[in-house]
Amino acid sequence: MESLINYWASEHPEIASAGSIVQKWEQAFVAKGQSANFGDYATFYREVRNAVIHPDTAQKIATIDQLRFIRVHEGIKHGWEAIRRLADAIGEPHDRDSWRIMCEAHKVPTDCPGQLYPDLRVLRGQLFKRHIDYLNAHHP
Repeated sequence: MESLINYWASEHPEIASAGSIVQKWEQAFVAKGQSANFGDYATFYREVRNAVIHPDTAQKIATIDQLRFIRVHEGIKHGWEAIRRLADAIGEPHDRDSWRIMCEAHKVPTDCPGQLYPDLRVLRGQLFKRHIDYLNAHHP
Protein backbone atom coordinates (compact mmCIF):
# COMPACT_ATOMS: atom_id res chain seq x y z
CA MET A 1 0.00 0.00 0.00
CA GLU A 2 2.85 2.38 0.80
CA SER A 3 4.91 1.75 -2.29
CA LEU A 4 1.87 1.66 -4.55
CA ILE A 5 0.52 5.07 -3.54
CA ASN A 6 4.00 6.57 -3.88
CA TYR A 7 4.46 4.98 -7.30
CA TRP A 8 1.04 6.05 -8.53
CA ALA A 9 1.66 9.59 -7.24
CA SER A 10 4.87 9.70 -9.30
CA GLU A 11 2.93 8.57 -12.40
CA HIS A 12 -0.19 10.68 -11.70
CA PRO A 13 0.91 14.01 -10.18
CA GLU A 14 -2.70 15.07 -9.65
CA ILE A 15 -2.95 12.60 -6.75
CA ALA A 16 0.45 13.39 -5.20
CA SER A 17 0.43 14.78 -1.67
CA ALA A 18 2.46 14.90 1.50
CA GLY A 19 1.63 13.30 4.78
CA SER A 20 1.24 9.85 6.24
CA ILE A 21 0.38 6.84 4.14
CA VAL A 22 -3.26 7.15 5.21
CA GLN A 23 -3.32 10.85 4.32
CA LYS A 24 -1.79 10.14 0.91
CA TRP A 25 -4.46 7.56 0.09
CA GLU A 26 -7.30 9.72 1.37
CA GLN A 27 -6.05 12.78 -0.50
CA ALA A 28 -5.64 10.75 -3.69
CA PHE A 29 -9.30 9.70 -3.53
CA VAL A 30 -10.39 13.29 -2.91
CA ALA A 31 -8.20 14.53 -5.78
CA LYS A 32 -10.09 12.15 -8.08
CA GLY A 33 -13.46 13.33 -6.78
CA GLN A 34 -14.18 10.20 -4.79
CA SER A 35 -15.14 9.59 -1.21
CA ALA A 36 -11.97 8.86 0.75
CA ASN A 37 -13.70 5.86 2.38
CA PHE A 38 -10.33 4.52 3.53
CA GLY A 39 -11.13 4.24 7.24
CA ASP A 40 -11.45 0.46 7.40
CA TYR A 41 -8.01 -0.10 5.91
CA ALA A 42 -6.54 2.86 7.83
CA THR A 43 -7.63 1.25 11.10
CA PHE A 44 -6.14 -2.08 10.06
CA TYR A 45 -2.94 -0.35 8.97
CA ARG A 46 -2.53 1.60 12.20
CA GLU A 47 -3.52 -1.17 14.57
CA VAL A 48 -2.40 -4.41 12.93
CA ARG A 49 0.07 -3.76 10.13
CA ASN A 50 2.17 -1.39 12.23
CA ALA A 51 2.19 -3.80 15.17
CA VAL A 52 3.35 -6.68 12.96
CA ILE A 53 6.01 -4.66 11.13
CA HIS A 54 7.22 -2.69 14.18
CA PRO A 55 6.60 -4.82 17.32
CA ASP A 56 8.50 -2.41 19.55
CA THR A 57 6.04 -1.93 22.43
CA ALA A 58 4.15 -4.17 24.81
CA GLN A 59 0.88 -2.90 23.30
CA LYS A 60 1.92 -3.90 19.77
CA ILE A 61 2.97 -7.34 20.97
CA ALA A 62 -0.40 -7.70 22.74
CA THR A 63 -2.10 -6.75 19.47
CA ILE A 64 -0.16 -9.46 17.64
CA ASP A 65 -1.08 -12.01 20.32
CA GLN A 66 -4.76 -11.22 19.79
CA LEU A 67 -4.79 -11.43 16.00
CA ARG A 68 -7.48 -13.54 14.45
CA PHE A 69 -7.76 -14.76 10.87
CA ILE A 70 -10.95 -12.86 10.08
CA ARG A 71 -9.53 -9.51 11.17
CA VAL A 72 -6.42 -9.95 9.04
CA HIS A 73 -8.42 -11.22 6.06
CA GLU A 74 -10.90 -8.33 6.26
CA GLY A 75 -8.11 -5.77 6.71
CA ILE A 76 -6.25 -6.97 3.66
CA LYS A 77 -9.49 -7.10 1.68
CA HIS A 78 -10.25 -3.46 2.58
CA GLY A 79 -6.82 -2.51 1.24
CA TRP A 80 -7.41 -4.54 -1.91
CA GLU A 81 -10.72 -2.77 -2.47
CA ALA A 82 -9.05 0.63 -2.01
CA ILE A 83 -6.44 -0.31 -4.61
CA ARG A 84 -9.18 -1.32 -7.05
CA ARG A 85 -11.14 1.90 -6.51
CA LEU A 86 -8.14 4.18 -6.95
CA ALA A 87 -6.83 2.17 -9.90
CA ASP A 88 -10.17 2.67 -11.62
CA ALA A 89 -10.14 6.40 -10.84
CA ILE A 90 -6.66 7.01 -12.26
CA GLY A 91 -6.93 4.61 -15.18
CA GLU A 92 -4.42 2.05 -13.97
CA PRO A 93 -5.07 -1.53 -15.03
CA HIS A 94 -6.45 -3.72 -12.28
CA ASP A 95 -7.95 -7.15 -12.77
CA ARG A 96 -11.41 -7.08 -11.22
CA ASP A 97 -11.02 -10.74 -10.31
CA SER A 98 -7.64 -10.27 -8.62
CA TRP A 99 -9.02 -10.74 -5.08
CA ARG A 100 -10.27 -14.22 -5.97
CA ILE A 101 -7.04 -15.01 -7.81
CA MET A 102 -4.91 -13.93 -4.85
CA CYS A 103 -7.05 -15.84 -2.37
CA GLU A 104 -6.93 -19.00 -4.47
CA ALA A 105 -3.16 -18.71 -4.86
CA HIS A 106 -2.77 -18.58 -1.08
CA LYS A 107 -5.51 -21.13 -0.41
CA VAL A 108 -7.69 -18.79 1.62
CA PRO A 109 -11.40 -18.17 1.09
CA THR A 110 -12.56 -15.04 -0.70
CA ASP A 111 -15.12 -14.45 2.05
CA CYS A 112 -14.92 -15.44 5.69
CA PRO A 113 -18.23 -16.17 7.34
CA GLY A 114 -17.82 -15.85 11.09
CA GLN A 115 -19.32 -19.26 11.77
CA LEU A 116 -16.51 -20.91 9.82
CA TYR A 117 -13.78 -18.95 11.61
CA PRO A 118 -14.98 -18.38 15.17
CA ASP A 119 -12.95 -16.44 17.70
CA LEU A 120 -11.64 -19.32 19.77
CA ARG A 121 -11.54 -17.19 22.93
CA VAL A 122 -15.27 -16.51 22.60
CA LEU A 123 -15.97 -20.15 21.76
CA ARG A 124 -13.95 -21.27 24.79
CA GLY A 125 -16.02 -18.98 27.01
CA GLN A 126 -19.27 -20.30 25.55
CA LEU A 127 -18.22 -23.92 26.06
CA PHE A 128 -17.08 -23.23 29.61
CA LYS A 129 -20.42 -21.56 30.41
CA ARG A 130 -22.29 -24.51 28.93
CA HIS A 131 -20.21 -26.88 31.07
CA ILE A 132 -20.84 -24.86 34.24
CA ASP A 133 -24.55 -24.59 33.46
CA TYR A 134 -24.72 -28.36 33.03
CA LEU A 135 -22.89 -28.97 36.31
CA ASN A 136 -25.14 -26.54 38.15
CA ALA A 137 -28.27 -28.13 36.68
CA HIS A 138 -27.25 -31.73 37.39
CA HIS A 139 -25.16 -31.43 40.55
CA PRO A 140 -26.69 -28.74 42.76
